[in-house]
Amino acid sequence: MKRFIFSSVSILLGLAATAQNDADVLRYSSQYVLGTARFSGLGGAMGALGGDMSATHINPASIALYRFGDISFTPSMEFNVIESELNGNTASADQNKLVINNIGFVLANETKDPYWKSVNFGVSYNRLNTFNDNLVAKSTLPVGNSMMQDFANQAYGYAPGDLSEFSSLLAYNSYVIDRIDTINDIYDGRAFTGDLTQFQNAERSGRLSETSLNFGANYNDKVYIGASLNFQSPYYKSKVETTETPLDVANTDLVKYTYSEILETTGLGFNFKLGGIVKAGDYLRFGASVQTPTTFTLTDNYRTKLTSELREPSETFSEQSSLSVFEYRVRTPWRFMGSIAGILGKKGLVSFQYEFADFSGGKLKNASSYGSNGDFSDSNESILKNFSISNIYRAGAEYRFTNEFYGRAGFAYFSNPNRANEFTDADLNRYQYSGGLGYRAASWSLDMTYQLAKFQEVYQTNNSADITTLSNNLSSIILTLGFRL
Repeated sequence: MKRFIFSSVSILLGLAATAQNDADVLRYSSQYVLGTARFSGLGGAMGALGGDMSATHINPASIALYRFGDISFTPSMEFNVIESELNGNTASADQNKLVINNIGFVLANETKDPYWKSVNFGVSYNRLNTFNDNLVAKSTLPVGNSMMQDFANQAYGYAPGDLSEFSSLLAYNSYVIDRIDTINDIYDGRAFTGDLTQFQNAERSGRLSETSLNFGANYNDKVYIGASLNFQSPYYKSKVETTETPLDVANTDLVKYTYSEILETTGLGFNFKLGGIVKAGDYLRFGASVQTPTTFTLTDNYRTKLTSELREPSETFSEQSSLSVFEYRVRTPWRFMGSIAGILGKKGLVSFQYEFADFSGGKLKNASSYGSNGDFSDSNESILKNFSISNIYRAGAEYRFTNEFYGRAGFAYFSNPNRANEFTDADLNRYQYSGGLGYRAASWSLDMTYQLAKFQEVYQTNNSADITTLSNNLSSIILTLGFRL
């Protein structure tokens, strides 16, 4: 049972790995739709409201509610405080970054048709997810559970010229492991005695963004329909450094060594969205949309490095692998959304929204390019076995203080689709809280929102049965400046 638990929870963090796996499907299927200040201030619950640049990425019918052309720009300052906990020991790290949440424009075109009032077109860029975080973990292990011993086990039965250039060959050339039997090709770690300290530092950066070409039409100011063609662009970088040092340094000639894995992923995907909004009188609106699976073509660039420090002789060795390039495809699940909003006259509004996506519908496939011949059967079986539905609930409210000033508050909840939830005490769901203000003049608008996202991740440290829990507190200050065209 424990092996299943660890293999499941370790993919939640999805750090550098030599093979593509279900963590890739989880990473690129998790879309939180970070957006404009108004959208974020309302918790993203705008599927029945529309009239917002980021809302078009949830429901393309949102563009049909624009009565005038519009252009807007949304930068966001992110402050992420990450606390890692392993066996009661805690460590913290900070990551601060200026990002672009949204930029786009809408062209509104009134028609002369008595029923079809307008046909609108827009282009917008929106950030769907951010991958910036950091893990620091420290543990004490017996030599038999060390990464050094893993290298020796991987090398067993192979001549030095046949060792893996990404792992055991680096260890051999850096004198971390020795060939103690040249006939049977048996290897052993370099004379660590007793326990050792393993320190891991993992840094992730990147984002998932979407560029949307959006069309919408207004039928008699009661029914609004929309469709969009969307291009999603992921960038992901992970660097995992593992350092092992013997506790009894005086009695070993290997002082320490550090093994680094660097993974960089780029690619492009596309999907289609259809949506509608219905005004049921002056005080009630309904919205619904569907998003087809996104098909990504991704390229992984992977390399490793190992640096060792010897006491006798006093020398430092550094070995690096070549660059491994692999192209493959990821298909994400269908996504569905339903929303309801109440309009409180000219005083304000309240809105609720539900979305779901069945992550077990994700899949890994070979790319069409020559040489893409990976076997994804085990990973796809793991997706079916370990992934389930993610339920997303959003709620928001807006109050109009004066003709120009608005106040907003919002909340969003994202359930984690991994069934490993059942085997860990960590809360793997995501919670977002937001509040903000807005000012609207005749030809321009300015909105500001503070958003706090709280979520945990879990990671199994190499060669250990211990699980590291990451607690993320991601704060964002979001500013949107818009102009009427």
